[in-house]
Amino acid sequence: KEETRDNIKQIQKKLESLRYSTMREYSLGAGKQTDIIVNGINAIEFDSETVRESNITKNLQHGFKRIIQICKSKSQLNKFKEQIDKLELDGKDRGKIVLIDFPAFLKDETIAKLILKPEDMN
Repeated sequence: KEETRDNIKQIQKKLESLRYSTMREYSLGAGKQTDIIVNGINAIEFDSETVRESNITKNLQHGFKRIIQICKSKSQLNKFKEQIDKLELDGKDRGKIVLIDFPAFLKDETIAKLILKPEDMN
């Protein structure tokens, strides 16, 4: 749990160093939170063991344009992808979900490709 919190803080610091607007532990209401919101339209969830279906569902229901599900290591990517595929989301919702491992996400060029900006949505 402590390591996960540290990883989430590291993600937020990285995003802020690149001048993205972030909010950590953003409240969605009803006691639900998202790990990090970026530019108001991107949800970031970091999970170290498994994809939590409730994380994906709550973020889709809240209307985020992109949900970035970060796993701890590259070796977890296939497991996480299988879990997301089992959710049987429609194509539009599935298209909003990006799965990436923690080290890959922290690269500036990766972040630039993944994070949607509000002006891109017009």
